[in-house]
Amino acid sequence: VAEIHRAQLMGMPQRMSIYSEANLKEHEGWLQHLKVETMSASNPSDTELILSKIDDKQQFNEELRSLIFDENGLIQACHAGFDKVAMLGAIAQRGATRVVRHRSQPQPTPRDERSEPSRNGGS
Repeated sequence: VAEIHRAQLMGMPQRMSIYSEANLKEHEGWLQHLKVETMSASNPSDTELILSKIDDKQQFNEELRSLIFDENGLIQACHAGFDKVAMLGAIAQRGATRVVRHRSQPQPTPRDERSEPSRNGGS
């Protein structure tokens, strides 16, 4: 989390990968109450080192929530992505429906020119 925050301060673009909108909703409350001082690294000494580099933990937490939840934050980008996927899904569904309709309609058979009378007045 500290690396994400530092990258944001440096102006590096941030992205978040979410499995599904339901997954996002399930964890949104947890993200809203995220506090750096309650997090841990796999190595306890790393946790201490990271926390020692954050002078104002309250400000850090506020900036982190801003990064995640603001109007142009990571969550809004995810919602926009879900909206695009839903729109593309609707377009694909309409296309598939048209294909099925087209295939279910009787197809014209090619004319057998030998059995039709000649148009030039011949026999």
